[in-house]
Amino acid sequence: MLTKTEAIEFLQSEWKIKDVEQQLQNDREKFLNQLIVTVYERVPFHVFFAHMPQEWKVTGFADIEKWCMSGTGGHCGIINTFMWRLLTALGFNAYLCLTIVTKSTLLNPHLIVIVKDLVKTGDIHLVDCGLGQPSFRAISLNFNKESPVYRDSILEYKYIKEDGMIFRMHGKGDLATHRNLPKPYDYYQGKWRRYYLFCLERFPCKSFDDVRGYIDVRSGGYLFSPRAAWFPGGKAVMILNDMLRIEQEDGSLKETRLTSYEEILKAYQEYFPTISKDIINQSYSMWQKIKSKI
Repeated sequence: MLTKTEAIEFLQSEWKIKDVEQQLQNDREKFLNQLIVTVYERVPFHVFFAHMPQEWKVTGFADIEKWCMSGTGGHCGIINTFMWRLLTALGFNAYLCLTIVTKSTLLNPHLIVIVKDLVKTGDIHLVDCGLGQPSFRAISLNFNKESPVYRDSILEYKYIKEDGMIFRMHGKGDLATHRNLPKPYDYYQGKWRRYYLFCLERFPCKSFDDVRGYIDVRSGGYLFSPRAAWFPGGKAVMILNDMLRIEQEDGSLKETRLTSYEEILKAYQEYFPTISKDIINQSYSMWQKIKSKI
């Protein structure tokens, strides 16, 4: 586990967050929200490791910390596991929690972080830096039926409680296509679409062996085509397959079709410079082999 001294030194020297110890004493919620924004700016979400040979797989917490602290990033299992360890080192009462993303007929496991006692004893907040979509704050889950509506970057979202579960709902800016499938898959309330659902159960993670199976399964997600997203300056930059999306000043997304692999690689090098060319090449090569067998 990272020590508190190591965590503070990294945040101040590498991520340029000032006076971490003092901020933790003065306003832990404000500091946490600043940290979440910083992660979205510096640690790209991507699924490249889903298509990598075995020697690129996660072998321990050291890999997770190296990839996140270097700006390589990864999927939710990597980024949010890193956040859990970082927050724990800083003295937060944090644990991992499993959610299920219900996109069309694909029920996809997704890890989030729950922080207890952030503002006062007994309160509960959700932290999700590994979503690939904006969620720039610690979300209070201390509501009865419905949270406030939040708007970060391109996306409007909220949380609701229903049938003993908590749903993340997407409104304006949702990039998914509505398919009107049965409730176990798609679920709507007017303009709002459920993105994921969960209950507040602790994901068992006392050692890397506890999370290894989840990360290995998630890293084997061959159905996920190569994609990446991050939010420098709070603005979305995304590449999905051959589509480059860049958020404009008015909040709209400018879409550019990349017509060759050379253009795709050039876009990654320009907009995601912290992800190595080798990782991108390996991922796309493996993805092409996988597609040919499907």
